[in-house]
Amino acid sequence: MRAALVALGLVASGLIAGAAPAQPAQAPTATPVLVVDLDRVLRDSAPAVEQRALEVAERRALREKLDGMKRALEQEEAELVVLRDTLPKAAFDKRVTDFDQRVRAARRTAQEDAAALQARIAAAQAALQQAAQPLMEAMMRERGAVLVIDRKTALAVAPAFDATDALIARLDAMQPAPPPGPQR
Repeated sequence: MRAALVALGLVASGLIAGAAPAQPAQAPTATPVLVVDLDRVLRDSAPAVEQRALEVAERRALREKLDGMKRALEQEEAELVVLRDTLPKAAFDKRVTDFDQRVRAARRTAQEDAAALQARIAAAQAALQQAAQPLMEAMMRERGAVLVIDRKTALAVAPAFDATDALIARLDAMQPAPPPGPQR
């Protein structure tokens, strides 16, 4: 019963307070927003172009390494086919077992090398995004913005809010160090 009286008192005080003349609502202050096309930044900035060139070189080097391993294994396999009829069965079986182990090791190496390359590419991409972060924050302060959003999330953007070109120019001027080269 006491709780009901307290609740009734709160409702009544709310109604009484609500009966007071409403204070005029203040107009919200402008909240400038900057829009950045992050995909374009990560594609067109000079550091991104350098990263892609390094990635292409690393992929080419890995492909050449894997092709060399494949050729060597194919040659060894062809030799085994020739030896099948000339070697004793036990010796041939041992060679086949050894060959299979080398094939498995080559596959494992190829998978590990490819995964390491993917990890380096992802790390380089993350480093570029990290390098862009303080530049975006500085642009926010300079322009009085309170928010930076990716262009993909905006349905329409007034050109005055698009800071993509400015961010690309700042990244180009900064030239973060490219990721490490191919690791062999």
